[in-house]
Amino acid sequence: MTVASPNLTSAINLARSGQLNDACSVLADLAAKVPSDPEVAFWYGYVLLELGVAAKAVEPLSVAAGHASDSPLQSQFYGLTLTRIGRFEEAIAAFDRALMIDPGFTDALYNRAKALKDQGRIGAAAEAYIEYLARQPNDPDGLYNLANIRFEQNRPAEAVDLFKKLIDSHPLRLDAQTNLALALSQLGELDQAVQQLELVLAVEPTYEAAIRLLHSIQSRRIPGWHLGMLADTTRNQAYDDAIRKAAEGAKHVLDIGTGSGLLAMMAARAGAAKITACEQIPTLAQIAEKIVRKNGFEDRIQIIGKKSMDLEVGEEFSERADLLIAEIFDVGLLGEQCLPTLLHARENLLTPDARIIPAAARIYAALIECEKMRHTRSIADIAGFDMSDFDVFRKLEYSQVDLRSLDHRLLSEPFVVGEYQFDSMSALGTQESRTVSVTETGTCDGVIFWFDLYLDEEISISTAPNAALSHWGQALQMLPQPETLHSGEDFDLICRQDAAGISFLRPG
Repeated sequence: MTVASPNLTSAINLARSGQLNDACSVLADLAAKVPSDPEVAFWYGYVLLELGVAAKAVEPLSVAAGHASDSPLQSQFYGLTLTRIGRFEEAIAAFDRALMIDPGFTDALYNRAKALKDQGRIGAAAEAYIEYLARQPNDPDGLYNLANIRFEQNRPAEAVDLFKKLIDSHPLRLDAQTNLALALSQLGELDQAVQQLELVLAVEPTYEAAIRLLHSIQSRRIPGWHLGMLADTTRNQAYDDAIRKAAEGAKHVLDIGTGSGLLAMMAARAGAAKITACEQIPTLAQIAEKIVRKNGFEDRIQIIGKKSMDLEVGEEFSERADLLIAEIFDVGLLGEQCLPTLLHARENLLTPDARIIPAAARIYAALIECEKMRHTRSIADIAGFDMSDFDVFRKLEYSQVDLRSLDHRLLSEPFVVGEYQFDSMSALGTQESRTVSVTETGTCDGVIFWFDLYLDEEISISTAPNAALSHWGQALQMLPQPETLHSGEDFDLICRQDAAGISFLRPG
């Protein structure tokens, strides 16, 4: 019993009965009187954590964990608190302490794996989840998280097996069923993926993730933007200038998503001795080989008909590259899975000091009124015919537009929604609530967004409406319904960013 026993017992009872604010008040007084009492510190930290104020819970839970040499629970809660505030390394150490006290404490194993994943240590997180599942083989969250990691590691077949095992015992896990479809699509099993998504939507017709993925799969068939990209002189000149500065001293250049082979040939022309260029579309890879040979660079450029995430050092990819060139950005920047591709390359294909072109990017957005685009919200009645079934082919994310050719008004100042430093980024998935100040009265039809691509410290490309014309144009995400806004109002948005792209939603 501690010196604070009577009041502590009262506070514990309040906490257990759900009266967290009252318990917090009692515990705060006790913590002020006996700050080093481990039991008081633990319960105070626990209640603060339950109230959602993790930053304040750190100190008392640190005290509790420091005095708990025989109980893993204190270190477990200390680790959870550190995880919530992003102090992952310390959180992992706390979970390790809990496991030293009790090696069979499976909750600490699970939370350690989750902290490793949140820190961006994907490989270590996978090993940790495997260890956890060896003890809890049918735990649905462990299976789900490991399956998602395997997908991020470009091991979709393993992801499929894990998702299927989870679904066998938890058939109503629609998130697992949807991600199973995503993994199947990564394997090229598009028909199976569509069938899986139709099963999900038969259970829950409004399940947003399945709807979006179904539209994404149906809409991606043949890339039709290559010709426009090749004709983009602003893009070509910027890449050529940046490559000339970086390539001459490079020992091995990796060009991801080479397409026609243009950027690889720029590197060869700039003096690079060896270039490996990968292209996942077989037809494009074959044409790139012809183009490289016709231009006389076949002795220095090797075209590999694979995704970069399928390359391994020591096979056809002989050594790590010290310069990476990539132009794998759609109109919304992230839609071609550039982030997981670059993360994989950094970890598996590049030297530690490798340069990356481009080095960084930033996405801007603004609220927009654009009456002409309102008809794109859905396909229904066309020329007197019910065409609603054709709406399944419409992309729900965003569409490419050129604001120069559209009558429009911006209803807010541009605001930054994402910044990426490609040589150091780690997180792939974020969801952030944004409050945008309305500067013009009008009807908000959606969100227009664009990006600046920083090839190096001096050379950049912008797809902003007032920048030089590019093949990208701008990205327009239509809102479900037009909304009347007035100058001076605040407008709430949810900005969601993940490996598949960026999207904007209204709360609720």
